[in-house]
Amino acid sequence: MRDLDAFLQKLLPEMGKAKSGEVLLKSYVVYQVGKYFAVAMEERAHFAAVCNLPRREEWLAEAFCRCMEEAVTEFADWLTQGLISRKKLITHQRAQMIVEESLQFASYYTARQSTDKWLTLGLGLDDAEVENVAGLAGMPFRTRILEATGRWAEQAEARIKFRCLLLARPARPLPQTDLAKVIIARTKADSPRITQKKLCGKLDAMNDRAQKEIVPVRKTWKKLGERSWCGALAKPELKNRVTTFLSRIPAPRRR
Repeated sequence: MRDLDAFLQKLLPEMGKAKSGEVLLKSYVVYQVGKYFAVAMEERAHFAAVCNLPRREEWLAEAFCRCMEEAVTEFADWLTQGLISRKKLITHQRAQMIVEESLQFASYYTARQSTDKWLTLGLGLDDAEVENVAGLAGMPFRTRILEATGRWAEQAEARIKFRCLLLARPARPLPQTDLAKVIIARTKADSPRITQKKLCGKLDAMNDRAQKEIVPVRKTWKKLGERSWCGALAKPELKNRVTTFLSRIPAPRRR
């Protein structure tokens, strides 16, 4: 990516100016992991362009998601190690914060202007054809990315627990996070005008893509025989519970 250092500097205006150790830690992790991710994705995009791969749009989407998963996992790992080294106990609340920060980091790179760069580079197009890319492959590409968000959150949580096992006291309980709430909040942030019906569809798509319940419906809803978000929303006796639950989860503010 051109001017990569300048791009990463824009992500956190407080970089190099912050007094808080936690903010400096986050700034450093954003910078280091961001450089790794951007370089790795540029290499993959160049590979797609020169090799004339069939169905390059799908290949690029898969490559982007795999690379982003690695970056999100590393981001969560570095933050966890940093907090532990500062004698911070990784509580349930801190673990959830780390997952949220990891998805926030991913959102910088899943924004339209960033994904368009990878598409144009990988499809061998020039800057003048960016708008055509959005119509050609932009929507399937972005849909695939949004469906992968749940997997990224799951891997971030797993790395946090693994790092705690390695570095924390054996007697400490492993931190638990409510991934469903984190993923719903991130989806709302990425699509501010999304309706609850479409939101439920995206959550079900994440589960279908992963072939397991990364974003499970609430346990009390399952007792009434419903295991999908769209199904729960359509069920008269559950509709109010679903709408209330979703409306009470705020989208994180962009920093």
